[in-house]
Amino acid sequence: MIRQVTKGGRRQAEKQLPAYIVSAMAFLGVNVQTEDDIGTFLPPLRPPSPRATGPRLTDETVTCLEDAAKGGYVSTAREILEAAASDDPNHSYPPSVGAAGRLAATYSQLEVMELLLSCRAKVGSYNAHRATLSRDIPMLELLLQHGWDINEPMETRPPPLGGLQVAYFDLGFRELERLSQVNTEEEDRPEPEKDSSSSDEDEDGRQNEAGSAKACKATWRLIR
Repeated sequence: MIRQVTKGGRRQAEKQLPAYIVSAMAFLGVNVQTEDDIGTFLPPLRPPSPRATGPRLTDETVTCLEDAAKGGYVSTAREILEAAASDDPNHSYPPSVGAAGRLAATYSQLEVMELLLSCRAKVGSYNAHRATLSRDIPMLELLLQHGWDINEPMETRPPPLGGLQVAYFDLGFRELERLSQVNTEEEDRPEPEKDSSSSDEDEDGRQNEAGSAKACKATWRLIR
């Protein structure tokens, strides 16, 4: 039996429906059924959606993860990642895991990097770039095993330079800088007294070395 919402009907409805729904029904003059089947008159209420089970990394845990990556604390990094894990097999960790990977590559923390890569952290050319600069062959092998492309553009450099190419250039610049500093020290060093017994060939060799030093220094000034 259908009846109009009344004061008594509202009291009955309030037992099953929120007050704002009952008030809206009364305002619109909507007919309701008895208390037993009133729920069939309206669409069923949606249950609250479960909170996403994604990774949970606070600022404090991110800092701890970065410190663990820098210092090579594998067990600490594993505990943090396990706490931030999700039951969803398709979930991905936030970018902070990638930042920890860059620190692991910079400080040659191979075991931490392996752990981060097992959590699907991005390989990235920056990591390979840092490993190349430090001549960390095991780290480069690990990155290659996890799909690093040597031609992948460098994240912090304009394309088309890849991480390996940028590293080669940086290594060349470092070597030129080192040679320039060595040559500058040699120029500032007072010349030893000439030995009258030195041969003409030794004199020619010193002149050639001085010429090479000046050429290297000039090259470095041009590219700086």
